[in-house]
Amino acid sequence: MAQIGGITESTRNSLQTESLARSAVNKLNKNAQHGGAPTAQRRGAHTATRSHAQIENLAQFAVDEYNKDKKDQLVYWKVVMAEDLPPADTKCEITLLATVGENKNAYVAQVLDIEWEDYKELLDFKPADDA
Repeated sequence: MAQIGGITESTRNSLQTESLARSAVNKLNKNAQHGGAPTAQRRGAHTATRSHAQIENLAQFAVDEYNKDKKDQLVYWKVVMAEDLPPADTKCEITLLATVGENKNAYVAQVLDIEWEDYKELLDFKPADDA
């Protein structure tokens, strides 16, 4: 593995990435059993109240902001799942896939999205296996 701009470039293949996404969903569902939060399914499941297009835009925003801050060149690929977080559903946690070179990696981003003020801020962005 190589260290690139604060993240570790992975040599995971698509099966490993799919497995990582599956474990993230399982973790969410396990937490839901204890806290009553909604459950999710693999492949783009959203427990967020936003539309699919809004979530895709937030995911692209998160990758773009991460690239600006870290001087990396992640390329957004797709959303795995998304969940609204309190307070008042202004924060959204998104598990997404992005590519670094030829490798697809899973990341978890938290974005503050205050739609009525047209304000977005990237709060956190890290590899999914660190989440």
